[in-house]
Amino acid sequence: MLKNVVKGLSVLLLGMVLTGCSSSKNDKSSASSSNVSAKKSEATYYQDLSRVEQKKVKFSFKVDQDETQDNSKGSMFLVSMKVKNNSKQNIKFNKSKFVLLSDNKKVVSNKKGILKLKVGQKVELNELFTGVPEELLNGGGNIIYLNQNNKIASNNFKKQLDKFQSEENSSTEIQPQNSSSNVSSSQESSEVKQSQKSGQGQASSAQSNNFNEADFSLSLTDFINKYGMSPAAYRMEKMGMSEEEALKVTPDDKESSGELQNEHSPQQFTDEDGDTYTKYPDGSIEYNDEDE
Repeated sequence: MLKNVVKGLSVLLLGMVLTGCSSSKNDKSSASSSNVSAKKSEATYYQDLSRVEQKKVKFSFKVDQDETQDNSKGSMFLVSMKVKNNSKQNIKFNKSKFVLLSDNKKVVSNKKGILKLKVGQKVELNELFTGVPEELLNGGGNIIYLNQNNKIASNNFKKQLDKFQSEENSSTEIQPQNSSSNVSSSQESSEVKQSQKSGQGQASSAQSNNFNEADFSLSLTDFINKYGMSPAAYRMEKMGMSEEEALKVTPDDKESSGELQNEHSPQQFTDEDGDTYTKYPDGSIEYNDEDE
């Protein structure tokens, strides 16, 4: 009888020991799996990727002429960047570490903060570089991230610059004069037309000045009472500005509630490729997640 009791207790203790070992192994396996999953979800800085993975991260750049700058000594440009993460890891960048280099001259990114991209994600940084002279966009240099070991693009944007040059030439092109037989008759009528245009021109000039030179020092309420619209709406309707330009130069205290919401809330758009993206108030653009 006693032998049976001892035997039963031994079996019970052995079972408890085996169960404990199994549970410990499962806990370690679960913890190990969690650690692997956490490491996969962590974002790796671009400079820490292998060369193979870096090549899978695709960059593209767009140049725009900046007419808001003083172009008397040469045209000034903005450069925006699109980046898509085709690597197998989540990645991140310090936005302030992008640099445009050429002939010992450089322009540093004016963005701040950390940019994170999941696998397959595409993001645009609007106006990454500002105040860029044309000479820095004609080749002979690179766009780098952090240092010369991370060259991400050439600074040769001649094709994009040629587009602005052709548009400029087109706008200043002079139409050919009429044949010589028409010159004398044109001269004969010029004096008569000149006297007529003189009076009309003065009135038109005064009207044009009044039309564009609104008193933007007025409060929002006073401006609406005087001109029948908000300062931002006036700039768009009367001065030909885009909505983005008008809201950018209009102080917040002189914008309507709807205009404030449009300026400071993220907005959804679709680009020319049919991809949907969100544009944030700071100018950054984030595309929806995409499958690889």
